[in-house]
Amino acid sequence: FDASTGEVLKSFTGHQDFVNSVVFSPVGDYVLSASDDETAMMWDASSGEVLIVFRGHGRFVDSAVFSPEGERVLTAAWDMTAKVWNASTGEALHEFAGHTDHISSVVFSPTGERVLTASWDHTAIMWDASTGEVLQRFAGHSDVVNSAVFSPTGDYVLTASYDGTAILWETSNGKVLNTFRGSGLHMTSAVFLPKRNASATSTSTTSMTTSSSTSTSITTSSTSTSTPSSSTSTTSSSATTTT
Repeated sequence: FDASTGEVLKSFTGHQDFVNSVVFSPVGDYVLSASDDETAMMWDASSGEVLIVFRGHGRFVDSAVFSPEGERVLTAAWDMTAKVWNASTGEALHEFAGHTDHISSVVFSPTGERVLTASWDHTAIMWDASTGEVLQRFAGHSDVVNSAVFSPTGDYVLTASYDGTAILWETSNGKVLNTFRGSGLHMTSAVFLPKRNASATSTSTTSMTTSSSTSTSITTSSTSTSTPSSSTSTTSSSATTTT
């Protein structure tokens, strides 16, 4: 879509099942989509042409992202694995296996040296992006972990769970720094907002501030009224992705 007018600029059609996530490459020339058809696809953002199909997962692909430099692609699937691929050739470079249930989201660290996965097994895991070694396991939620992200500096990890909480962790040792408790609603995603002095959860009734210097905003599945430090969003899936 055109961000100013809302006009549809291009539709990307090619997946055979629901599209679960879509992102731009770091410079915006490519689009990456993840689908229930067990693939991820890289598209030319201008023409809508399919450039590479990433095949290798055995279940739904829930999440796909580019590395910070745009040379690698990272995918996460219901087959309990995440994979790193060469973004130019589509070759699988590494597999991350260690979760005991579906992987719901995956991200690179700001430097691209680490990988963070969130899983239905109630944990998040930080991995070495080059070797696949488990560096830290974040265990403390009592239900599905839907989202896990690094802070802009990489010093903190933020997780969001179906147990109605989001947890702020120290990356180096897995220590819990703060727990954000909503009003019994599922937490579906978590994001950091850099260069702000407060943090908040977006639920129908609750706003919370951390004691750390890191600023966060947490999005839940509920609909709420926006405040200066929080907002809500909803997500949907379809076999056609429009941008």
